[in-house]
Amino acid sequence: MASGSNSPTNDKITTEPEMDETDTRHGENVPAFNEMSLKQNELEKQCHVFDTSSLDNGRLEFHTDVAGRSRTLSTITSCSSLNSGIFDEPVMVSHAEVQIGFPKHVHFRILSSRLVQHKGDRYALYEVALIRLHTVDRMRSIVQRRYSQFYQLHKQLKKTFRQQMKQIEFPKRKISGNSSTSLLSERCRELEKYLNDISTIDGISEFPAMLNFFYHNELEQVLSMWQNKEWSLTTSVLTNILNVQRKLMMDGDENTLATAAALVATHFIIEPKTAFLYGEALLHLINRNTKSVFLVPTLHLMLHLSLKLDKDTTNIQQQIKSLLNEGVDTQYTVSLRDIVTDHFRKQLNSTKR
Repeated sequence: MASGSNSPTNDKITTEPEMDETDTRHGENVPAFNEMSLKQNELEKQCHVFDTSSLDNGRLEFHTDVAGRSRTLSTITSCSSLNSGIFDEPVMVSHAEVQIGFPKHVHFRILSSRLVQHKGDRYALYEVALIRLHTVDRMRSIVQRRYSQFYQLHKQLKKTFRQQMKQIEFPKRKISGNSSTSLLSERCRELEKYLNDISTIDGISEFPAMLNFFYHNELEQVLSMWQNKEWSLTTSVLTNILNVQRKLMMDGDENTLATAAALVATHFIIEPKTAFLYGEALLHLINRNTKSVFLVPTLHLMLHLSLKLDKDTTNIQQQIKSLLNEGVDTQYTVSLRDIVTDHFRKQLNSTKR
């Protein structure tokens, strides 16, 4: 049945609050980003906004987001046989479930749902995990989204992929059931199927609305955290964004490089040694692409870090000199963080037009 027949305007879960609201590769001896994530175990545990360590049905939990503005109102509903340990062991899915729309065989699982309160509104929040199939996936990548955000994505997809979307059904707002737990579990299953269905559409991984859905909310968080100098929280959110991007896009994508550069710039403030490791990996991802706006400022930042950490600067100085000989402007006039900030804002503005 075509999904366009399901209008969610007056369609809601009868036993839960109204949810129709507007939302506010690597070179030798150079650590890969996922390898560095393993070394930073504590950071990995914090890379999503909500704690997912407890997903047991019937257990009442209170969780606060990074800005301290929302909390869980009801029991957490586990929606998947998988739990937060999915990133520690291989996830094997049948051949029929392997997606072709994304470059790295990504599968989506909705792990849990919960009712939360935010600024006087109550709504359901769904925890979506992005998983690489047929491998040990240690890159934790989890986002929290509400039904209205799924619906906004659906509307934009129907405009661009009209023919393909005719065969994909979007979950109705009103679903039947005897308890909020059963209702949310059913909605989890439907939304999970929906994500995996749309992920098979050719070209979907490059569609701006899809990228907006999975990490642009978090980009806005990063800009706000930088402004408030919440450096430690910023690194955890950036780590999750980077993991999401590396599953949706190629590592050399400019948006992925921007997030990696943001991690370098943020760690530069709080942990220079970690910043140096990320900086080395970032330079290998850039791969001397002189068109990348992140190349020159990263080299200069790495030069500064090398001096600060008493490391040999010969290699970095040679790279800068080589670029200069190639006619590249190597003057360091804008900080890496300022360049990343500008890139993030352009990403966000591109989806608001």
